[in-house]
Amino acid sequence: MRNSISFGDRKFLGGFSLLLRPMILSIPLLLTGIVGAAPVVQYSQDGTTFQPIALLSSSMKASAYYDYRSHAGHPGFGVAKGVDTVCLYWDTTHDELSLIFISGGHDHDRASGNVSVKGLPLASQLTVSDDPGEFKYAKRTGTLTGKFSYQNSTDGFVMSGLETAAFDATLKLSHQKGIKSLRLTVGDPTSGGAFQPLELRQPLYLRTTVGALRGVGIGGSGIPVVGAGVPEPSGLGMIGLVGAFLIKRPRRAV
Repeated sequence: MRNSISFGDRKFLGGFSLLLRPMILSIPLLLTGIVGAAPVVQYSQDGTTFQPIALLSSSMKASAYYDYRSHAGHPGFGVAKGVDTVCLYWDTTHDELSLIFISGGHDHDRASGNVSVKGLPLASQLTVSDDPGEFKYAKRTGTLTGKFSYQNSTDGFVMSGLETAAFDATLKLSHQKGIKSLRLTVGDPTSGGAFQPLELRQPLYLRTTVGALRGVGIGGSGIPVVGAGVPEPSGLGMIGLVGAFLIKRPRRAV
């Protein structure tokens, strides 16, 4: 007696080869979708009803986009007197997600206030503090705090590295003096995007709805954060399942 592949096995394997072929051909597309894909971010002001945010994308780092000089920020989306602006920014060159906050409109503007952001990924970094020392980031808790005051300039910050883990963050403003409104960038306001008006006195909740680009990480609460639900098998997963089935399938003796 010797082991060999029967006609039935050949037919079985032939059928599976046809099934596997489109999966194998799709591997480059799957990898492209993993590398360089911007995360999905949502926002809410009641903590219950969330809506997706169109990220503002650019090829430069968020710190360069903020353009801090002469004690003021000069972001590409512009500034406005008596207005706080929040922006979710995607660096297409380095695949990096950042949170930009800026208050003030340069000349003839004077205001002050407090801001805090809790629940950020622990690996986040404070890459811009406008002005230096006004904003601090505690990596142990994933919390940014700031107390700012300006005249004829701006104050704000850039938190980068938000793509390192899924997060559920809360931005709160308090003791605002001279500030009339809060807005959120939707896409690029200078190129087909817009500003979404927000309630100044209500928190702004920000969250990612999928796992991090560089692997599931730990959120600011210290709890592993992953996407809701169980993901369905991808093309790569299906290939592994089929391969395991073929290996375990018993051979027929002839």
